Amino acid sequence: MRHEFTLLSAVCAGTMLLACANVAPRQSAAVADAVPVASYEQARAHHLAGRLQLAREAYLNVLAREPADVNARNGLATLHAEQGEFDQAIAFWRPLTAGAAQGPDSAFLFRNLGYAYFLQGDYASALAALEKACVLDPLSHRAWQHLGQALDKLGQGERAQLMYRQARTLESHDFKADYAATQGSTIAAIDSAVRAPEQAKVELAPVLAESALLEIRNGNGVTGMAAATARTLKDPDLRVVRLSNQKGFDVLQTRVEYQGAYREAAERLAQRFGDATLREVDNCKAADLRLVIGHDLLRKGEKKAARVGAANGGKKVLTAS
Repeated sequence: MRHEFTLLSAVCAGTMLLACANVAPRQSAAVADAVPVASYEQARAHHLAGRLQLAREAYLNVLAREPADVNARNGLATLHAEQGEFDQAIAFWRPLTAGAAQGPDSAFLFRNLGYAYFLQGDYASALAALEKACVLDPLSHRAWQHLGQALDKLGQGERAQLMYRQARTLESHDFKADYAATQGSTIAAIDSAVRAPEQAKVELAPVLAESALLEIRNGNGVTGMAAATARTLKDPDLRVVRLSNQKGFDVLQTRVEYQGAYREAAERLAQRFGDATLREVDNCKAADLRLVIGHDLLRKGEKKAARVGAANGGKKVLTAS
């Protein structure tokens, strides 16, 4: 039976509504030409404010006029990556890095490409791109942080710890300011060029080394279940990096799959979902843990709805908790 709404005991599955655009009256050519087109700065402002649909439209508007615009292509790639669409994001970033100038201004492109590979689970490609980012801009703590994470995934723990220490040192101390102080005013232009990419470009949000990466998989077929779970899962020790579907949607019991080192985090996550089972696996690909949502959560939600309906005189009530 197809469910028209989702009732969960662990998830507040509120529906996200996309506002429909107002249909404006037909404009004369002169009036239409006077309407300002979106700029990269407007697109970036929408992006950073979380207005993703508006950001996407604005980036595409910029690219319609300037197909080779690096900033807009980077921003659109970042949007794809943030929504788990890593293949599309990488398809944007690879040609950008292939044609990029070899200097600090292009380091953010290699950082983003490497981090997208990392989140996709291609750690060898991530390593190559992130090493390049560190060479181009050795004072970027994010590049060293991401490089450490890639090395961790490749089983090079000792090297990873060196990268993490480098990242912490760079983040806690402004070495660019020290260099400026020793070189005098001539450093101003160089320093401005180095800092500009950090301030003006959209980058994938970093994941701290201490955070466990989580994939949420929809195993019962209810539309939006994985996304709703991600929105309500408030845990500073977990970072949702991927949403996916279980083929067949035939998972009866919710489970938490984990790699050996993340047993403790898996146990804490399983407790939040009542009867969730634990399963150790060799690899969770782009994540350290995977929450696979089963039909049991839906049944619990339906039972709660029945109790709420009885309390309201038997009226049919749509509820989520």
